[in-house]
Amino acid sequence: MTSKKPWLGLGLVLTAVTAATIWFMLARQPQDIAGWQNLAWGQTQAQVAKLRKLEPWTESAAKPVCALGEPVELVDEKFRVYLYFSQKAPEGKLLAVTMMAQGHIESFAKLLDQLKAVYGQPSGQDDTFAFKSWQWSRPSGRLELMIVQAPDDLGLGDPLGENPRPAQAEDDAASCSLRYFAAD
Repeated sequence: MTSKKPWLGLGLVLTAVTAATIWFMLARQPQDIAGWQNLAWGQTQAQVAKLRKLEPWTESAAKPVCALGEPVELVDEKFRVYLYFSQKAPEGKLLAVTMMAQGHIESFAKLLDQLKAVYGQPSGQDDTFAFKSWQWSRPSGRLELMIVQAPDDLGLGDPLGENPRPAQAEDDAASCSLRYFAAD
């Protein structure tokens, strides 16, 4: 008479390996773009103001926009953050977030690596002259990273005129824009 115990042990091992493989595959799925940090698309300006310190409405913007009260630091660079809403009112809904910084090209390359680790490979990429951009599209939103190398040499400077260019070597200078959008 043969024992069924070795087959039982092998079956348990195969089940455990299969479960671990499925878990690993699911854990590696790119994240959706359902908002920015702890904010979700569609939250009202009043809800966002309870979670983040906002500056008053920007008067000159084509779309209703509020800036965060403090810059956000990513990859050793300080980004100015702007939140776009559907209307200039407490009930206006969050539609997009733009982050802008001037700094070092190496820092922004690290940011690209971090975004790939979270969202997977970009769904689109442009590489023309000193402009480089990557795009990710997900069910709930889109993300675009744009890096411009040596912005002052191109005559672009800081598009908002708020951040002086840091003192650094010319070939290391860059400007970065990171834009998150709710799905259409």
